[in-house]
Amino acid sequence: RVGGVDISFVKDNAEDACATLVVLEFPSMKVVFESSQPVKMQLPYVSGFLAFRECPFLVTMLDQLKRDKPEAYPQVVMVDGNGVFHHRLCGLACHLGVLAGVPTLGVAKNLLCVRGLTRQSVADAIASLDASAPDPP
Repeated sequence: RVGGVDISFVKDNAEDACATLVVLEFPSMKVVFESSQPVKMQLPYVSGFLAFRECPFLVTMLDQLKRDKPEAYPQVVMVDGNGVFHHRLCGLACHLGVLAGVPTLGVAKNLLCVRGLTRQSVADAIASLDASAPDPP
């Protein structure tokens, strides 16, 4: 089972949001669980500290799932946020994984420039892979 979590905000409102957890069977990708809950942020947004703002709501949702429907608990969770590609090497995905006791994968919208990683270095690496890839049959 593969889970995914995200918190989406009401337009022009930094406090009111919706926390969502979805779990899919793999490889069928059939939805086996989904839950969305309105949440009110208790902390302001501070760049680099997203985990402290969002993690409590996501941990609560995962804990409720484990308690109420353990057969649907995910084996891995995809998180809308960085994991080790974070200035402190522990973004929202890592933070959630540690607190919830589940492997996580950070799937961030934005690339943080850490440890020499830049958009250009990623583009160059992809271009070199594309150039060396064999033509499809």
